[in-house]
Amino acid sequence: VAYVLKEFLGFWYFWAFLAGVILNWSFNFFANSYVTFKGHPKEKYAMKYAIFLSVYLTAFAINSGLVYIMTSIFDIYYLISIVVASGITTLITFNFSRKFVYS
Repeated sequence: VAYVLKEFLGFWYFWAFLAGVILNWSFNFFANSYVTFKGHPKEKYAMKYAIFLSVYLTAFAINSGLVYIMTSIFDIYYLISIVVASGITTLITFNFSRKFVYS
């Protein structure tokens, strides 16, 4: 998503990144619910989604900061910044989701 928005539609790399992140969150909650953590209890779905969003908002702040710093300050190519920052925050969100959302 970020690549298409930036390279083909001319979006600033950071707006393209934000759009990709938002789309990713919606997909992740449902995919994790039905695939990764398929045996988890399904009750209190709204509460689980709220916890999920809290975890992802925190990870988003970390991710955004890392992408901005790596790209704008250290002049690292934006796609590399996104991959590195996403790898770090994926570990964080997976562990928090496993313990607090899908347990």
